[in-house]
Amino acid sequence: MLDPPVRTGASTDSTSGSPGRRAARGSVAEVARTRVPELTTRTVPLAPGERAPIDAQPSEPRVALIVLHETDPKLVFLAPGSPVVVGRKAPADVTVADSSLSRAHARFVLDGDATVRVEDLGSTNGTWRGGARIRAADLAIGEGVHLGGVPVQIERLAGSRSLGQPERLDGVITGTAMRELMERLPWIAASTASVLLHGETGTGKEVLARRIHESSGRGGAMVRVNCGAIPAQLVEATLFGHERGAFTGAAQQRKGVFEDAAGGTVFLDEIGELPLPAQAALLRVLDAKAVTRVGATREIPVDVRVVSATHRDLEAMAGEGTFREDLFYRLATVVLRIPPLRARRDEIEPLALRFLADAAAANGRRVRAIAPDALARLESHGWPGNIRELKNAMEHAAVLARGERVELHDLPERVRENGPGKSLPDDGNTPGKDLPDAAPAVRGRVGAFEARLIREALEAEGWSRSKAAKRLGLPVRTLSYRMKVLGIARDAE
Repeated sequence: MLDPPVRTGASTDSTSGSPGRRAARGSVAEVARTRVPELTTRTVPLAPGERAPIDAQPSEPRVALIVLHETDPKLVFLAPGSPVVVGRKAPADVTVADSSLSRAHARFVLDGDATVRVEDLGSTNGTWRGGARIRAADLAIGEGVHLGGVPVQIERLAGSRSLGQPERLDGVITGTAMRELMERLPWIAASTASVLLHGETGTGKEVLARRIHESSGRGGAMVRVNCGAIPAQLVEATLFGHERGAFTGAAQQRKGVFEDAAGGTVFLDEIGELPLPAQAALLRVLDAKAVTRVGATREIPVDVRVVSATHRDLEAMAGEGTFREDLFYRLATVVLRIPPLRARRDEIEPLALRFLADAAAANGRRVRAIAPDALARLESHGWPGNIRELKNAMEHAAVLARGERVELHDLPERVRENGPGKSLPDDGNTPGKDLPDAAPAVRGRVGAFEARLIREALEAEGWSRSKAAKRLGLPVRTLSYRMKVLGIARDAE
């Protein structure tokens, strides 16, 4: 999870003399006296395969506080006027094992039936809203804050909503590397929190986005837009719509993606490719929950949940000024990091068999199995194209196989001939490319040396690709390509 940076400065939500600030100066004993009665608030931890106890779920929809922690998520139903303190350990009412939290970090109080007051209790790492540190704020249903690095969301939930173990997600979830992520998915889907999916191309981000939408209970459609495929001059018209005559070629009025997805989900794929002017417009829409069509002045309210995806390091881009920092924090309430296929080796065989069956059926073939040596090569391949590349390889094999099983020679050449981590065509800069075929060990050592040099340069420059490329004397595009070939990625935080 990406933590907000620790900043200093006055809050925009309260003054230094506010009641919230005075509470922040109180002792831990004072905080302890605000503990919630057992009968009015229940904390439901999420354990693998466990459902929230029936008596912990109200029969009518009620306001809930959802702590979207990666390993220790919690659900708390709030009672009007009864404070709930979230922190790292007792005397906090809700304890979450996270080092970015203070012992008693923040207090939440339901005011009426639609507003929750949050007050920071003098925490070390702060309470954050939209990238700004606050002392106190009023949160509406669907809004959230970060306590240190822990996202907390306010939602209205019904007791009938299932928060248990998720279903298997075909094409994405079969192995241990994805299990923890999928166990958190029902909690995330139940909220209205913005979700950022981070992973390499072909890892299944769109499939995961669709599962979040389908599990959310939202009645509208999920509308996908590839931000990198829209001409820069048409981005705002595509997202927010336009009026007739708004620009050359606008022959008639047209709704945008946000209106088309009303009541549902907008999936912004490749969000890192969005131009800066469009980023500013998108931030306004997310804050106002309304769109203004190009060429119009009237705002149109929209109720959408936003899920975005990228293979880029948006946090680093924000630091370099190529992606708006305030938009990053607005989109990244919850960050899900999807491992590449090379880190999900136990998924390769079942995925390959499923793709083989689909390809055989589509082409009228009777291929049903994979030979042991072919399977071994599949499992040792680097898969820079991830699941999409594996699917392509099995479609290739299904067409060429002469019998009822895929043999090694039926696999694509890039898979059949290349060793682990090397499956992209040679760009003319591959270390060891002129070495004889009898020296794979030497080529492997040269590749390992290159990977170490690249990683050291990236770490020295804070994982800024532009700075690392300059340090190495390479074009940024070449550096990005070599990182992909060699399987170099920033370690999850």
